[in-house]
Amino acid sequence: MSAFDVKVHPDAIAEANEARRWYYDQNPSAADKFDLEIEIAITTLLDSPERWPRILGGHRRIRLRRFPFMIVYYVRGNDVFVIAIAHMHRRPGYWMDRGFHD
Repeated sequence: MSAFDVKVHPDAIAEANEARRWYYDQNPSAADKFDLEIEIAITTLLDSPERWPRILGGHRRIRLRRFPFMIVYYVRGNDVFVIAIAHMHRRPGYWMDRGFHD
């Protein structure tokens, strides 16, 4: 069990859903593999969130292994805030202004 709690921004959920739909249209099996890759990446980053490289604005990212996407996040205390499930080659930094509001 991880010492960190994960919170996922609604826009990141929408991005993942949109990508999943695209993969599903190509091949339903690919959509399932995409979901699994996201799950594996989040589990991996929760084991050691400070391990992954910093990118724009001090955010961090972990790349999916088999898909051209990255999970963009930041860490505050014991919370990991996922702010984007971003395609690696489109609109760099579009998620910079995303945050969480209490």
